[in-house]
Amino acid sequence: MRASVEVYVVPRGGQVAPSADPVLLATRAVGVQSTWKDDRLLEIHYSRARVEGFTAIWPSIANNPPMVEIRLSPPTTGFSFAAEGDS
Repeated sequence: MRASVEVYVVPRGGQVAPSADPVLLATRAVGVQSTWKDDRLLEIHYSRARVEGFTAIWPSIANNPPMVEIRLSPPTTGFSFAAEGDS
């Protein structure tokens, strides 16, 4: 069975608040890995996933702490989910 994945961004040393929304919510996820490119850019790579929710910036409302850009990076060839024929 494939995993469900939730990715959260928090300030360094912080914890996820109970009211926090994930920057990525994916089901049937395989090979999900995140990489910080610098202090304000997070890339999320995956082999296969059904992306149920995604936001490209964090935080989405407050201006403190500094804004972070989030990028999804699916496989470079083929489909990341549609090839399964599952809708």
